[in-house]
Amino acid sequence: MGWSEVCGPIVRDPLGPQVRTYFLVPAGTANRWKEPGTEVFGECCFIGLPGSLDLDRIGVHWVSPPLAHAGRLVSPQALRTALTNLRAER
Repeated sequence: MGWSEVCGPIVRDPLGPQVRTYFLVPAGTANRWKEPGTEVFGECCFIGLPGSLDLDRIGVHWVSPPLAHAGRLVSPQALRTALTNLRAER
């Protein structure tokens, strides 16, 4: 399973010291997420989401906008599988 199967809203921030990609998952996922090489944001954390759905890739931008998925969030199981497969390729 690759990134194309991880359906749901995804945001990328290329401006910090490291490029960061945020996968919007269902509430409560952070409580049981222990995936190597990832950082979990729980209840007391937030990220700034882009207000525009245009193709601006210079700043924080949608990789997969929420409107494309009709209210669905990223499946934690699909994300975990994709991350596991990515590590196996390295």
